[in-house]
Amino acid sequence: NLPVLWRSTYSCVSEESLTLFKKYKHIYIAGVFTDISVHATALALFDNGTMVSVVKDAIGTLHGEDVHKIYLKSLEHALGRQHLVTSK
Repeated sequence: NLPVLWRSTYSCVSEESLTLFKKYKHIYIAGVFTDISVHATALALFDNGTMVSVVKDAIGTLHGEDVHKIYLKSLEHALGRQHLVTSK
């Protein structure tokens, strides 16, 4: 039974959610808007010392494939290639 946490920012990281995230050694991110929510949340978790990986075949954007690829490359540089994983 995980709690439902509402947010009003691009990142899913808040004081409330960080308490929950800190219970885990490694967070895997999947979701919509590679270039907004996924990117912001991954970097916020990284900045807070949480090991984070992005499931690249479980994310996407409505802003076009070029935007998606640019933000995947940005995440690769920020987190390291080993932290862009697939669901397989």
